Amino acid sequence: LVGPLPQYCKVHAYVSAKMLPLVLIFSFSLYWGITDSTIVTPSPRSNCVLAKKPLPNYYWRKFEGDIPPDAVIGGHTSSGAVTYIGQVLITHSDKNALVPGTIYVGKDEVEAPFYGAFKSKAYTHILCSDTPKKLQWRKVNEHELRMINEYVVVGGYEQTQTLFIGRASYSNNLIVGKVFLGNSPSMYILKPDDNELLLTTFEVLVYEDEIF
Repeated sequence: LVGPLPQYCKVHAYVSAKMLPLVLIFSFSLYWGITDSTIVTPSPRSNCVLAKKPLPNYYWRKFEGDIPPDAVIGGHTSSGAVTYIGQVLITHSDKNALVPGTIYVGKDEVEAPFYGAFKSKAYTHILCSDTPKKLQWRKVNEHELRMINEYVVVGGYEQTQTLFIGRASYSNNLIVGKVFLGNSPSMYILKPDDNELLLTTFEVLVYEDEIF
């Protein structure tokens, strides 16, 4: 699949929640197992800049249960076990989606918040990077989002909305979930009891190229 150079959101005020994702590009890439390369991420020109020299150095690898050495850490469990950032393509619903979620060591599935608990071993990927220190977490709420000035990492899409990658604390767990950015930023996580939780204060994953 050949497409334009990837674009990455650079937030100066806030990112519109009406960004239209390139659903077919995401679906085609994952369906045919195109991994170890940067996936094209959709964003309007008004909110994004074209990344050049170098491109943000993160990518999605196909996930089959093993944690690759360059996997990006996402959070931890209440017992202190490290978790990773996953992504799952949802194809059997009338609500098409590519949703970020959590990968737990020892499990060969991605757990994501999608109208409750969505757990899948199929069409799953894990976020990786050769320069993980450039991936940083920034605290976000309705007011602090305006202060972010880095590339916000796109995690997928849900119908016509772009999803970003976030994490939040719950009962001593630090859980990765999906983020909607806009006038009222919000995040959904999947709690240990498999119920969704809506949050308005959380951290969002950004790429900061100036960090060495």
